[in-house]
Amino acid sequence: MWNIVVCDQDESFGEQVGMELFKFYSSRDFDVNIRIYPSVSPNVSPLILQSVTPLHLIVLNTRYDGRQACALVKQILDFHPRAHIFFLSEHDEDVFDAVKYHPYAFIRKQVWETELKDALNNLWEAEHKGRYVYLRQNRRDIALLIDEIMYLESYGHYVIFHCRGGVTYRTREKLPFYQEKLKSFYFIQPSKGYLVNCAYIDSCKNSILLTNGEIIWCARTRYREAMDDYAKYLHEMKCND
Repeated sequence: MWNIVVCDQDESFGEQVGMELFKFYSSRDFDVNIRIYPSVSPNVSPLILQSVTPLHLIVLNTRYDGRQACALVKQILDFHPRAHIFFLSEHDEDVFDAVKYHPYAFIRKQVWETELKDALNNLWEAEHKGRYVYLRQNRRDIALLIDEIMYLESYGHYVIFHCRGGVTYRTREKLPFYQEKLKSFYFIQPSKGYLVNCAYIDSCKNSILLTNGEIIWCARTRYREAMDDYAKYLHEMKCND
């Protein structure tokens, strides 16, 4: 789920932006928490900085706080350095101040619907598309976040996705169809019928103990390769700390 903040002193307009954001992410089965801050007050900055954690996207009018909007972005980025910034403005000249903060998009209010959709599509491609698998469920496609998948299990002509929180999905496919894509996300194959997300492994010896207490047995023929792949994952995580 992403936390998104919209800051525009025009409350009605801010709600329109919030609705477009909701429609965009809902159409992709992606959960978002959207907050609208229409009023300019001394409490706005602390609210944005402290109550929304982590903050993923802020849509901000360049004149939201007089001429202090860019300073507000600086404060936000100090707390949330990975947050994306969409600036909204009726004043083209504001782009010169805004560009100092490396916004993801500068959206002109006169054509905001078109430019917001373009910016969201670009952001989705960059941040989300490659981190999802798409499954056909109940006659519609759903986007399943790879980070939520604990393991995949081959079952006859189907693959069962076991996800965090006990959620499962079943799709008519073969396990090798997902193997190449998921390998780059640290999924290992302890046996012919399983792909396991290393992020959910509690211990790995003769069998794999998952963080939820489930056990997946390692086949003798795949044991060494699975252990080597898990060791590579641990090394990568250590290097990234």
